[in-house]
Amino acid sequence: MRAQVVIALAFAVALAAAGCAESADGAEPGTCSVALAFTPAMPVATPGAKVRVNALVSGVGGVLDYAWTVHRGGAAVDFEEALANGSAIEFLAEDPDVYDVTLDVWAPTGSCPRAREEIAVLDPNGNLLEVRLHVVPPADAGAPPTTRRLRLVGGTDYPVGPVVLDPGVLVTRSVQSGGTGVPAYLRFSPAGMDEASVEAFSAATGAFTVRVHDTTHEVLVIPSDPGLAPRRVTWSPSQPTISVDAGTEITGAVHHGTSPIAGAKVQLMLDGVPSTVGTTGADGAFVVRGTYAAGAPVKVVVTPPAGSGLPRLEADGALDVARPIAIAYASAIALRDVGGTAIRRGPSALPGARVTLVGELASIGTVTAGVTATARGHVRIPLTADAGGVLPAALAPAGPLEAVIVAGAADVAVSAFDLGPSVPSMLDAPAMLTQTTTVLGSEPLAGVRLSLIPTGALAAAGIPASDVVSDETGALRAKLAAGGTYDLVWTDPAGRVGQHIAREVASLDASYVLPPALRITGTLSVTGNPNRIQGAAVTILCDACTGLDRERPIAEGASDHLGVFSLAVPDPGTM
Repeated sequence: MRAQVVIALAFAVALAAAGCAESADGAEPGTCSVALAFTPAMPVATPGAKVRVNALVSGVGGVLDYAWTVHRGGAAVDFEEALANGSAIEFLAEDPDVYDVTLDVWAPTGSCPRAREEIAVLDPNGNLLEVRLHVVPPADAGAPPTTRRLRLVGGTDYPVGPVVLDPGVLVTRSVQSGGTGVPAYLRFSPAGMDEASVEAFSAATGAFTVRVHDTTHEVLVIPSDPGLAPRRVTWSPSQPTISVDAGTEITGAVHHGTSPIAGAKVQLMLDGVPSTVGTTGADGAFVVRGTYAAGAPVKVVVTPPAGSGLPRLEADGALDVARPIAIAYASAIALRDVGGTAIRRGPSALPGARVTLVGELASIGTVTAGVTATARGHVRIPLTADAGGVLPAALAPAGPLEAVIVAGAADVAVSAFDLGPSVPSMLDAPAMLTQTTTVLGSEPLAGVRLSLIPTGALAAAGIPASDVVSDETGALRAKLAAGGTYDLVWTDPAGRVGQHIAREVASLDASYVLPPALRITGTLSVTGNPNRIQGAAVTILCDACTGLDRERPIAEGASDHLGVFSLAVPDPGTM
């Protein structure tokens, strides 16, 4: 899509507002205020294109003197006066770039605060990148989190300008059931801004205090009392209470074949809202409480008792939970005792090695409530080898599993562990792979961070991410688990290049060329407060993405002591 189309689109953040951060000749700002207004607000670089800038001066009278400067990339840009009194100028904007305009105003009573603002002149061939600007102010800033959508245009940095946060409202309200206060967890999500949610807990009296946007919210309420059902309610800050109740009793039973399973934990997700957690009795029966509507999607999760060897069971579908739910592990699931398997590295035993058996198994059972849904299984069995490097007695499902072996600090390996035919007598834990690579932009880049985020078996076993940083030649050395896979996330704290992600890799390439950066800059403040916000977390998220990519930041940073943020995202380029 060409950048001209952007002019016809509604942008979430306007560039026309101007800041007054500096004072001409060092004078203290008084009652005078100065702002800049740009026409057009989103100019596109075309032959003969011009930008007009009008001075908006208030709080002072008399004949005013105006001193303008326009710069592009540090070089002065010629301009001409658009009004005889000097209060407006025009300059050519034939080249895509960020133009920096400053204005000093002198009144008969002295100087006014300097106005300075940047405006992006867009590349007519720029590709669009739709993102979300997510801001989480510090607790003492007096504003709730907020999210705004931006449409960036390739080839041109994006000076957002002043981002003025709504202070919202600070309210003290109550969670109640039948007039009695209820302690609960609460998550407030304002309409249209799911990421800008605010979490809180109500006290034993049910009272809670929270600062939220003055708008309708979707609130997830999870009472601490297991006799009360979690629910999702629509709420606005003017409402004094949030009401909960016992919801509906949902019953069922869990079996392995025809044998009941005691001690299993059962929880439902009812159209995204959790039920209470039920524990099966000796007869396999359970009771949970929840709120649901007929026909809404239902997900059932069963965590079997420790030591059973059974996988965690999950199934979803249009289940009729008004009926008893029959949850059955397939009788064909065989269990193997892995005790006696030796953990070795080559000829050497690995005493005390921590081993986590992981895997996903299809069609491990069924869940029936009006309709029947096929269940899938997730295996995660943590074990510790003895002093001789031998696994203790433990049951695991027969099938193609993997073993994640932690032999020591930052020493991890992944080995296949197929229990289908029999229990292997030995597991080999190959040494970590030490690999080198070079990170490049237009030249080798020092100080770039590589985050190795475990995926697959490593992620299932809970192995944490690790970071390494390139040296002055752009080279870095990283250790990867043999047999494991990672998402590689390259980030440049200096903002010279944009973030780059490589998915599900088992080894490093010889080099990585990171994409050019498009820089997003702005300032943060709260309506009615002249002070800028320091230390706010600022995140850029992909708006057009789906799944995990939609939630994973493409740039992260914080506002500095002047309330300024500057983040680099990958430039979507030009056509």
